[in-house]
Amino acid sequence: MAFELFDKRKPGLKELEKLSKRMSRKFKVDKTWIKIGHKQRALQYFSITDTILITSRAIFPIEHLLHEFAHHIVYHKHYYRTGPHRKPFQKTLWKLVMWYYKGNPEKYNWVNEYPRVAAYGFKRLSGLNKRRANLAGLN
Repeated sequence: MAFELFDKRKPGLKELEKLSKRMSRKFKVDKTWIKIGHKQRALQYFSITDTILITSRAIFPIEHLLHEFAHHIVYHKHYYRTGPHRKPFQKTLWKLVMWYYKGNPEKYNWVNEYPRVAAYGFKRLSGLNKRRANLAGLN
């Protein structure tokens, strides 16, 4: 079941952990730990401890969690036989975004992604919009 857990306020650790557990069940991977860092600026996935670090300064903590959780899935399914933002990661992030935003990937902030990931997201959005236009008889 896709959902949006949060309103406009910034989600806390409990909400992020709840989302992480749901993603673990949905995508059939081990549970990951979520930690909120107060001094760090970085967002990171640590594969050795299955921990996602999200800074308390994060503007889009949900989107950061989706991004880092995609790393978690890729690590467990591909064991990083690929670069960190290559096709398996991009496809995994797309699936997470489609699931979380109930099939509306336009809601994800693709502009703030790494260039390679953003290009993939915009390409998929373009194809999705063309298919939707065809179904609506606009083309």
